[in-house]
Amino acid sequence: MNGLNGDLDTAIRLERGTLPTPPTAYRNVVSCLGLDSKAVPWSKLLPTGRFREYVSSLLTTADGILNGRTWNYVVDTFQPQQRLLDCLQRPAVDVTELGRLYKATEGDTSTLDSFEADTSGFTDCVKYDRFKTTTGRLTVSSGPRILTLPKSSRGIIKSRWPDGRIVFVDYVSLEPRIALAIAGGDPKRDIYAQIERDLGLNLSRSVLKRAVLSILYGAGTARISDLTGLSKSEAHGLSYQLKQFFCVKRITDKVMDTVVDGYMRNYYGRPIFAGGKASSIIYNHYIQSTAADAALLGFASLLDSVEQTFESCVPLFVIHDCIVLDCAPDFNIEKCISAFGCIPGFENEFYVEVKHG
Repeated sequence: MNGLNGDLDTAIRLERGTLPTPPTAYRNVVSCLGLDSKAVPWSKLLPTGRFREYVSSLLTTADGILNGRTWNYVVDTFQPQQRLLDCLQRPAVDVTELGRLYKATEGDTSTLDSFEADTSGFTDCVKYDRFKTTTGRLTVSSGPRILTLPKSSRGIIKSRWPDGRIVFVDYVSLEPRIALAIAGGDPKRDIYAQIERDLGLNLSRSVLKRAVLSILYGAGTARISDLTGLSKSEAHGLSYQLKQFFCVKRITDKVMDTVVDGYMRNYYGRPIFAGGKASSIIYNHYIQSTAADAALLGFASLLDSVEQTFESCVPLFVIHDCIVLDCAPDFNIEKCISAFGCIPGFENEFYVEVKHG
């Protein structure tokens, strides 16, 4: 982001897609001349009336954005998240392990290709696209394709320090925790044990987890039955109980009441296109988008903990609910863990799991 212009462009992309442009005929002439339309003095090229119309449309769009919820979302949520993503550093690559994986891989190696190291032993810094998905979940636009790299292959990422550690800090059960918090509940550390206790269920943890995530992702009874092995009758009853537990209908109705011009908003105010979508998809997009924002905001708090010590702890990647850090041998990651427990916008406590690569 580069100041007001960058923030305004972000807000417009989120809410409307593009900035107003000069009339097509004039843009075509500029294009034929091989000129950059952003550098053209339109006040001199356009007839006075056309130029006034163009400026008026820009001002109308900007005024609507600057005085709306999307602008607040950009300033309060998008900016702090982007600051984190802009601080991600180049990862070091274990070229021996990368070579081993190449030999063991049959078929497409494009993900491994994206981790190719230069002569210094480092690969490129990852860059994310924050607009490609409906809900704002990250996709990789350039650099190492960490989101499609299997967990079993993460050994190709190594520390830049001798005896350093690659550390994965992962939010525990973030989406169900977000869903229950939004419903007014108080999610405990083990939310699945809480659900089982509160609903009086007697299910294996794996079955309950599949059922909960199916509800959050908008699955129907038949799909829940397939995923859990329960009969359709049992799946229907469990689905009803879980929807009541998470107040799915109340939350969905509340979200749909706020739809304007085909757009709903997540908990933080990010606009999401909702036109013609089923209520189950509305709920899923609301929870998934809110969780994506919450994770990035939580990880952004890392900067307050380690920004002054980037020489001993370096952020490398964000993998949805997980942040990957490169830590020097003497860096104590446990001192930073408390920062992840508080996510802006929620009074509930959140929990992380720390794993070493």
